[in-house]
Amino acid sequence: MVFYAGGFEGLKRLDLVGLPNLQVVGFDERTAPWIEEIVIRSCKFRLFGKKNLKELWDFHPDGDIEVVN
Repeated sequence: MVFYAGGFEGLKRLDLVGLPNLQVVGFDERTAPWIEEIVIRSCKFRLFGKKNLKELWDFHPDGDIEVVN
């Protein structure tokens, strides 16, 4: 799952729950400029682009998440 620039401009919270087949989550620059919180439960994947989430202040990974950058 890749989030591209301009796709979620108003998003403030993202919940990724119960997605066992999800392998990769990526955030392009300017994808969700206002996202403040990400909650992850019952998932195992590699996370790319966390550095692109400039307003992120609350990150709750509950599972096997590898943050790549």
